[in-house]
Amino acid sequence: MPVLPTYEPYIKQLFLPSTKSLPQDKQAWVKIDLSAARVEDSLVYSDFDPNSYVRFARWLSKRIVEWNFTEEDLTPIPVSFEAILRMPKVDFEYLTQQKMHEPETGLSTTEKKT
Repeated sequence: MPVLPTYEPYIKQLFLPSTKSLPQDKQAWVKIDLSAARVEDSLVYSDFDPNSYVRFARWLSKRIVEWNFTEEDLTPIPVSFEAILRMPKVDFEYLTQQKMHEPETGLSTTEKKT
């Protein structure tokens, strides 16, 4: 029987440029899964265009696993498509560039050896 490949997440914490002048403990960050593309990515992200903000925001909403954005009253903001659209443009563009440099494979260590 055919076996579907398994992918190991490649989670990376990225500090965002909109707050780079602040001390590190005050900077905005995201933890994002940059593992190899899956079919679900192609449904949302098949025609990558850096100007396609809505499409990329949908991709981010599936790949950001954690962030430290809050409301003014310090209430944490859950990661969502709508929240991503509120992100500072400079941060959004930075994440676009990170997507362009994602790892080439998400195969597990065992699969790489076979």
